[in-house]
Amino acid sequence: MVQSRLQKKCLNSASSTAVEALTNIPPIDIHLSMRQAQEVVRIFASDSPLQVMFQQWLQTRKIERYTSPFSLMYTRFKEFKGDLDIHNIEKDRLYDSNIVYFGNDSRLFNKQDWKDKESQKTKILAELENIDETHKIAFTDGSAYKDTHSRSGPVGCAAVIYCEGLNSTPVCVSKHVTSRGNNFTGELAGILVCLEHAVEHNFNNCTLDIFCDCQPAILSSFSDSPPHNNFSLICSIRELLSICRNRAVFIIPHWVPGHVGIEGNEIADRMAKQAAINAAHPIPLCQQVTKKHSFTTIKLKALDRWQRRYNLSSEARLLHEVMPMVGNRKFWGEANTTAFSIFNQILSGHSNLNAHKYARRESENSKCPHCDLPETTEHFILHCSKYSLARSTLVNNIESSLFHNALLNKCPTVKLETILGFSELPTNVNRQICLYFLNYIRDTGHFKHT
Repeated sequence: MVQSRLQKKCLNSASSTAVEALTNIPPIDIHLSMRQAQEVVRIFASDSPLQVMFQQWLQTRKIERYTSPFSLMYTRFKEFKGDLDIHNIEKDRLYDSNIVYFGNDSRLFNKQDWKDKESQKTKILAELENIDETHKIAFTDGSAYKDTHSRSGPVGCAAVIYCEGLNSTPVCVSKHVTSRGNNFTGELAGILVCLEHAVEHNFNNCTLDIFCDCQPAILSSFSDSPPHNNFSLICSIRELLSICRNRAVFIIPHWVPGHVGIEGNEIADRMAKQAAINAAHPIPLCQQVTKKHSFTTIKLKALDRWQRRYNLSSEARLLHEVMPMVGNRKFWGEANTTAFSIFNQILSGHSNLNAHKYARRESENSKCPHCDLPETTEHFILHCSKYSLARSTLVNNIESSLFHNALLNKCPTVKLETILGFSELPTNVNRQICLYFLNYIRDTGHFKHT
């Protein structure tokens, strides 16, 4: 089914390695191993009889005689876990609706204003000027220190709290949250730290304005819907919100656009980043990692295994030259099924270009009939004199798209990977370039029925 989708009317010699890369579908053995590893996380995090059985197996696994299903899944987990510790995975908790502070009150969540950063900044500045000195004001922030090889890293959070108006000296609190996480986790932890300070210092009969630059963190914290991830953090926030409500503390959340020069927000941002950078030394606020983060870590390890196999494969050598990375291809232009199938033939090296036929031993000549040079993918797209007019139209369209999106400095020349949609450009630009290339295939007339 996969091959018929992408390689329709394509030659039957396309290798499974090439088809997997073209469809973003990992090899079945890697996919099944990844799902087995993720199932260990799901079982360990659950509150069920199966989790009890798994815990018992962990304690007795060294003396088992025969390989059990738990043994197979745990072996897969160890292969894909990276730096995950199974005992630090966040446990599922029963959701208690009694801890809800309030729901999505339209008076507190005017999300229409959140769409325009500039107008929201103006509104926040006006509110800060008009806030009475009896109000307590807090700015919260979170940050994940990510390296270039990972989508997550050490997380820090901070809260800057003005107890007697903006002209008073703020209380600044920063903490390390977890060794592996993302910005969203840090933003939630920033709100939690702020509320912990309010409870510990006996705030009562007052109004607390909390300014946060993360919309999802605000909506998750001040909502009546059960959380889908970061369960422990969000439930802890809502428990503290209930305590504040019982003390007659009226809390008003505000979304403040980040990095727009609002002093309290900038201080919180710097402190959260520093807490993340220094994460190796302080005692973490929370050693746990979320189930979602655990799944992502396992998925990235599976992708890394697939990439190594793809790099070593001789079956997709021609595809590797134009598409060196697996797992990140986007699909555009499928509406024109014939042209799109030819696009995939060209990528995989299974088209009717002479160099491709020669590699498959279906032709004794690899030369282009017009240029007396090998008719490779690069030659057909970039160099063949026969298609100079169609190529000129293609390049002009691409350069025009780059110019209108202010990307000429990032991509000053139109290269092969740019035309094929593998450059690190915005999604909408890559989509448009791909459609231009499908038009080029049609305009050349090299392939029949396009």
